[in-house]
Amino acid sequence: MKLKNVFLMGLSFVLVAAIAIGGTLAYLTDTDSDVNVMTMGNISIAQHEYERVVDENGNPVKGVLGEDFTENYGITESYKLQEFTQAKPALPAVYTNDAKTTAWDEFQQLWNQVGAPGSNDLFDDSMKNVVDKFVFVENTGKTDAYYRTIIAIETPEGIASGIIHTSFNSNNRFNAVEQSDDFSGEADKGTKSYKLGYVNIDGVRYGLYEMTYNEVLKPGEVSRPSLLQVYLDPKTTNEDCAKFGNTWDILVLSQAVQAKGFTDAQTALDTAFGTSAENAVEWFSGISVPVGYPVSDNAELAAAIETGETEIWLNPGTYHAPAAAKGKTLIINGTKDAILEIVPAGQGEANGQLDYNFDGSTVTFNGITIKTNSNVYAGYARLSGTYNNCIIQNTYNLGTGNSAFYNCEINITNDYLRVGGAYKAVFDSCTFNTDGRALLVFQDGTKVDQTVTVKDCTFNATNAAKTWNGIHVAAVSIDGSQGGTYVVNLKGTNTVDSDFNGLTQIKAQLDPANVTIVDE
Repeated sequence: MKLKNVFLMGLSFVLVAAIAIGGTLAYLTDTDSDVNVMTMGNISIAQHEYERVVDENGNPVKGVLGEDFTENYGITESYKLQEFTQAKPALPAVYTNDAKTTAWDEFQQLWNQVGAPGSNDLFDDSMKNVVDKFVFVENTGKTDAYYRTIIAIETPEGIASGIIHTSFNSNNRFNAVEQSDDFSGEADKGTKSYKLGYVNIDGVRYGLYEMTYNEVLKPGEVSRPSLLQVYLDPKTTNEDCAKFGNTWDILVLSQAVQAKGFTDAQTALDTAFGTSAENAVEWFSGISVPVGYPVSDNAELAAAIETGETEIWLNPGTYHAPAAAKGKTLIINGTKDAILEIVPAGQGEANGQLDYNFDGSTVTFNGITIKTNSNVYAGYARLSGTYNNCIIQNTYNLGTGNSAFYNCEINITNDYLRVGGAYKAVFDSCTFNTDGRALLVFQDGTKVDQTVTVKDCTFNATNAAKTWNGIHVAAVSIDGSQGGTYVVNLKGTNTVDSDFNGLTQIKAQLDPANVTIVDE
């Protein structure tokens, strides 16, 4: 089984730059890293990834680009671009041209619409299932920089030779650290594939490339693209496709260093960061990659669950849980731009606040945003949920079952996150950003016994809110007006804003004998 390490939402780098060139490079002491960029010196860059816009039939959309394009490039239109969407399936290409062979488009794709210079050939749009991944580097700082992009293309063990085809930028500004003739990619139309070999990243084998430009990227400039497109040969078998899992992972990481003091880009970047061949596994390890069956809208989400998929990747967008999810055990993955929205007002029970589409389900949510309409009892009824690295937006009510939140950002407005009818709830390393009400341990009327654990959490407040009966509330309030018993375990270090009335509070209408607070 293929394992992919998911949802370490930042990529940590350990950089050891041994600089021994006489002291002229002593200023190269500052390092910075983000999910997909690494910099050293007084440098700031951004990595941009795009793909073509397609219509409802999957055909790329062209757009009129204006007179300046006609004057400068001799063409009137090019394909429209949008931000790259993750979780591409591994599907063989389909030749629909008469020759049944790889073909190139009749015109050059211009990059002006994303602020980059030049143009490139693309594979003919009549060849289906080609993956666009146009990768650019932008100098967002104030200092001249040398830069490179490291590319890791998933290449599972045991696939047939020659089924992965690649298209890189063919201009000769790339340095070849090693040019391989036996890699499963191909050199199309003068493109040179610069491969460092195969590497194993988080249990998955990748072909590793480095693209280094021998030119300075000046402040405000956007580079030419490095990676362009990849596809699987039409002769790829079902067995080969299965080796990729649900998605074909293509990882990209860009680095930049100050140009001053160096004679060329390769020396500068290898001095600052080390060689890609030796360090790429460390740089890429832990980076978030799509895992699960990819969907892009509600219809695809419902269809995936109906056909038996149990692990789903949500591409960016807004979704609602489908009725097909009732009673299922699921894993739902994504990024914060994948928003799972509780049923809007006017639907469901409790004045449109309860969503029953996860009724009886056990679901693990990884990395996504869950958003409610801010009503008091908004939430999923009778769901047992595990929430890893998620964002909870607005109020949230936990129904009957068990719930656990790990490293979540919980942004509460209007009311609380209510434990509700849950038997057990865990909040571990979570941050509550609130308008004065955070966590309510509350029995919703079924008179169950509740155990709530709060460990290493931070409670922030913008003001000191009061409840309906005038009580200045604590970060964790316990309200037992409906009966039942309560155990609240406090572990580690919980940090509480001064606008709260302390960490815990037992409300007056609750018999203290029914509450046990354990402070470890």
